[in-house]
Amino acid sequence: MGSEMNSDGDGMARDPDEVLSELLFGFLGTQLLYVVSELGIADLIDSEPETIDVLASRAGASPDVLYRILRALAALGVFTQIEDRAFAQTSTSKLLRRDSGSGWHEFTIVYGSVYRAFAEALPAVKTGDNMFERASGSGWWEWLAARPELGSAFNRAMQAGAQARIAALRNFPWQEVDTVIATAARSRREVSSNGCREVVTCTYSPRCFTTGTTTTR
Repeated sequence: MGSEMNSDGDGMARDPDEVLSELLFGFLGTQLLYVVSELGIADLIDSEPETIDVLASRAGASPDVLYRILRALAALGVFTQIEDRAFAQTSTSKLLRRDSGSGWHEFTIVYGSVYRAFAEALPAVKTGDNMFERASGSGWWEWLAARPELGSAFNRAMQAGAQARIAALRNFPWQEVDTVIATAARSRREVSSNGCREVVTCTYSPRCFTTGTTTTR
């Protein structure tokens, strides 16, 4: 294994073995999160720990298999194992609840459902085909339209993500910035209302060409 350190975009040194390990085994985490989100495990654990037998019974799952999945997630910081076969919430697992409003429950459902498309990456890069279409037999929007519940989850995930970005805009020290390029009207409002002197609003087009309107404060 290599011992040299890589520098990421922020200039922080990282072990290259760690970088490759995260990339290689990341698919395991995706599927673990997908399983517990589909089963609604985070919704079944309240303020007190819950035994694996109760969770499996309520979720309609195999106790032994669910136990191994929750142990793996507990090792990753999602849920915590309190006793031999009982689990409790963590601040991370709470984000997977349907009522958290974070969007993470929906994101795990959507991306856990489509991960098989990435198995087509190698043939797709050789042929130029769309790997999602190779895996599903249809385009992304057609595929979602045929699965209304998944389509609704995707919409909720996008909405939650947008709300998080808007919150980040509000908290940024815009008064220290001279000019900002905003790609949506709402972004422009958030930025201009927080002290930036000049905001250029750009309109997206499929050819990535922008037309701007400048507002000076």
